[in-house]
Amino acid sequence: MADKSSTKHAWLGGQFSRGTFSAYIEAGASKVHSVSAFTQAYSDVQTDNISAYLTGNVLYTSSFPGYVSGSGGEVTSRKSAFIGGPVYRSSVSVRFGGDGTGAIVAERDYIELETSDSSVIKRFRVIAQGYNDGKLTKAESVERTIGGGIDHSQGATYRSWNPLIRVRHTESDSNYGTLAELETFYSYNDPGGTITPDITLYDHHNQSYTVHIVGDFEKSLMGVRTEGLEAWSLVKLELIEV
Repeated sequence: MADKSSTKHAWLGGQFSRGTFSAYIEAGASKVHSVSAFTQAYSDVQTDNISAYLTGNVLYTSSFPGYVSGSGGEVTSRKSAFIGGPVYRSSVSVRFGGDGTGAIVAERDYIELETSDSSVIKRFRVIAQGYNDGKLTKAESVERTIGGGIDHSQGATYRSWNPLIRVRHTESDSNYGTLAELETFYSYNDPGGTITPDITLYDHHNQSYTVHIVGDFEKSLMGVRTEGLEAWSLVKLELIEV
């Protein structure tokens, strides 16, 4: 029978007479944080300085890493646990979305722009005051008639955005676009060209829209540097859904 004292090791499923051996179990994890647990799948491990290895669960003791089956390669204590089910501990980060099950996609602090031929897609950081879900605008004409009434013609409703982009001259992360690449997106103006002005915008909810970049390309430097990783600029864009 296992000794409940934390100063002695526990033995399950077998007879051991030496106190230098850790507990070996066929299913489950040790409930005493000072004792290492070894599951049946890794029963060849005979030393007590190796953390617990599991085939289908996560160890509930926060001081032990958890290992699941199917990770491939050599399993070491420096590898994190990857799980498909819910996480019950706040110390583990979880990412959701993109699996087609309706999982909520968290808001992002950047937008993505993609060329019409899908050859280039880049992220661009947006500061808080430039963030919104798009302003709704109605295509319409309002004229005052001679008799004092109004002549109101209404058309389609579309969205527009005015993001304030924070962009570098040079980028260390290839996922993000540089100032020159943002200018290139702005410069597409040939509807019959290989790359047309029809740009796909992915907003901070990862919703996609086909837009044109219109108006002026307003740029201001943040600091005195004009080149390199520390050379940041603010660029205000106007995007209109087409």
